[in-house]
Order: sequence, then C-alpha cells, then structure tokens
Amino acid sequence: MLAFNPLYRESITMSFLRCTAALAALCALPLLLAADDSPMDAPPMPEPVLTAINLGLNHHRADMVDPDLAAQGHWWLDAHYAYLSSNRSVDGTGTVGAAAYASSSQMLLEARYGLFPALDLGITLGMARQIQEGLGGSLDTISGAGMTDSLVTVRWQALNPSRWPVTLSYVLSIGIPTGKPSYADYLGAGSGSSFEDSVLALAWDHDDLTLQAQADWQRFLSGNAGSHQGSLGGKLALAKTLADPFQVAALIGYGQDLWSDRKGGQLFSGGFDATLRLNAWTAGLGLEWGLAGRSSSLPARLSLDAGWAY
Repeated sequence: MLAFNPLYRESITMSFLRCTAALAALCALPLLLAADDSPMDAPPMPEPVLTAINLGLNHHRADMVDPDLAAQGHWWLDAHYAYLSSNRSVDGTGTVGAAAYASSSQMLLEARYGLFPALDLGITLGMARQIQEGLGGSLDTISGAGMTDSLVTVRWQALNPSRWPVTLSYVLSIGIPTGKPSYADYLGAGSGSSFEDSVLALAWDHDDLTLQAQADWQRFLSGNAGSHQGSLGGKLALAKTLADPFQVAALIGYGQDLWSDRKGGQLFSGGFDATLRLNAWTAGLGLEWGLAGRSSSLPARLSLDAGWAY
C-alpha cells in the first residue's frame, strides 16, 4: 500500500493558499478604488460622449488577445499607451461627413500571474485624458482626466499548441467602475457601470505565418449605463515573422454598440501591428483606423506596448 507523503500534502496546501491570496488581493484592489466621487447634483449624460470613438477600438480590447499565458508561478507585466482621435463620422446611411473633434490618451498597466499551466489571473489599471470640441468652436469644448475602469481578468488556454495545431483561449474580464463617468460639463474616463467582457480567441501557426481570429462581447451589469446594453465585435489578423524576433501583422475588425431603445452604431476598422520579442521582453507598435460604418465616428488609433515576463 502506497503511503501518502505529508510533505506533498503540505506543498499542495501552500500552493492553494498562495493562489487564494493572489486572487483575493487582485479582486480587492479595484473595489477599494471604486469610490464614487461624482457630484450628486450634476445631470448624467444621456449616453457616453466617446461611445463612437471607443466603438470597435475600445481600449480594454483594442489589440488581438495574446495566446501566450504567464508561466505558472511567474508574472507578466505590460504597459500600454493608446492615442485615439476623430474628426469624421458616418450617419445612419453610411455617408461620411465632418464631426466634432474628439481625442483620448490612455495609459494602461496590466499585471498577470500564472496560477496553473493553462490559466492565469490579471488586473488592469489605467488613466486617461479625453477632450471633445463642438463644431461651434472652443466654447463648446469639454474635457476630463482621471482613472479608467479597472479589470480583473481570468485567461484560460483551452487548447495547448504543443498538443494541438491551434491555440484556443477564453478571456473573461469583470470591469470595476473605478473611473468617473461623464456629466454635462465633464468628460469622464469611466462608464459608471460594472460590466462583463468576454473574448474567445483562436490562433493557428504555419511556418512563419500566424492566423488569429477573435470574437468579443461586452454587457453592462449595473450602474448608470441606461439603455446602453453593451457591445459586440470581432477581429481577424494575419501575421508574418520577418526575422526570428520581429513580426508584422495586418488586421480587420468590426464593432457594434447595443442599445435597448434604438439601433446601435457600427464600425469597420483596419490596421497594422509590429511586434519585437527579445528574451523576456516584448515591444509593439500598432495603427488602426475606422474605414466605414453607420451612426459612428471614424477614429484613428496609435498604440505603443511594452511587456516583461519574470
């Protein structure tokens, strides 16, 4: 009869306690930051001011999902900067015209920890500054700066590329309303509502080519989102490795806002990405812009990304 090693049982117990402590700490931090300091007498905006800019280029899921997880027992740290701007829009018939200028500068910091070989847990915190000018001139300009909504994320790699020809990943994020929402004379960086964001991503490698496809959907859970129910979208990217550490990719995307009382805006986008991987470091540069749509702006987005595994 085999004897159970008490040291092995102790190792399992300590691993479980460490995982539980890491999960509790990551989930508690955004909740501590979610205090609502919005003025009680300020009338809320009837809809998010930058909905059209964020549509399809939402900063929480602006890039293709990385199929690689943080290694078990190790951390992955990522710094992401994005600048979005727009001065064109499309109406309900798809006709392009001039629009009020709007822009957003966003800085996001993400930390992920590998709990298991096929699962990691992460948290994303961010800051943003946004501005929107009216067609009438600077007197109509409104702006705002502050913390964005935070994310607590679980990433699961359902299919491992070492055993399957493809990589299948599922990413579930819970948004915590740490950002201040928009009001009549203030352009906030937060949605004012908790939300759920899900991404299903598939990647297939063949020699020096990688084909990636992902579908994502977001729904508001509580707060002052009103009739704005969420959004859905998808992206398709083809990447080619030019040299061992350097990869370029072309991508197309689609996004649609979901409202309970009217038809939401639609946006088709396209762009390019370049990624450089050197040992534990990763650096990326991306450019994406709106191509066509309905009831939406046509934004352009520049992004810079740096990651480190340890």
